[in-house]
Amino acid sequence: MSIRSLLLVAVAASGTACQALALPTSQPTPPPTHTMSAVVQVPVGADKAHVDAAQAVLAKRLKSLGITNFTVAVGPVMQFSLIVPDSVDPKAVEAVLHARGVVGWLPWPSDKPAPVAGDRASPGATPLFDATQVVSVEPSTESSGQPGIDIRLDPEATRALAIYSSKHVGEPLPIILDGVVVTAPTVQSPIRDGHLLLTGPEGDADGIPFAALAAILASGPLPAAWRP
Repeated sequence: MSIRSLLLVAVAASGTACQALALPTSQPTPPPTHTMSAVVQVPVGADKAHVDAAQAVLAKRLKSLGITNFTVAVGPVMQFSLIVPDSVDPKAVEAVLHARGVVGWLPWPSDKPAPVAGDRASPGATPLFDATQVVSVEPSTESSGQPGIDIRLDPEATRALAIYSSKHVGEPLPIILDGVVVTAPTVQSPIRDGHLLLTGPEGDADGIPFAALAAILASGPLPAAWRP
């Protein structure tokens, strides 16, 4: 019998009355945390509607990382004060707060060196599909324990990826965040169902943690005022 459901019954000496007494239940130990602060610049000319919308996007990203205890002071900058679970990578926090959040999957020219995190996309390059065509995104974990992201695409992006991946097996299809490669997965086989699983090591200093990329994909980009 569990502690939570255990009751002790005290019977009065006369036997005519009884009282149910609940044992105290143990409270779960809260996870260890630490504090962080971060500053997000507010673009010149951004109106209140833009600032409110940006604040909502950033709050959603933080909550996607598991950070629910934070305050924001808004002026010429947004000043965030955060209580962060120790399990959350500080690099992920910085990434979600400072990324504009424009994400796309970019066909990489075969005459260019293989892309790595930190490479810049060619100006005017057109993505095969972008984050607006992602219908669901969830962090995942491989059997080996490596983190990843489970992504599902809308019908239009599914068709585009099916055609492209059938012709480019063994080639990279990098993911671009704000014009910069953040990861460059290789097409392992034709992908016809619109279901992507991004996995692999996260050791590249120029990349971002998968948890941050998942939060950005799920929350969408910042308003146009934040994008040049």
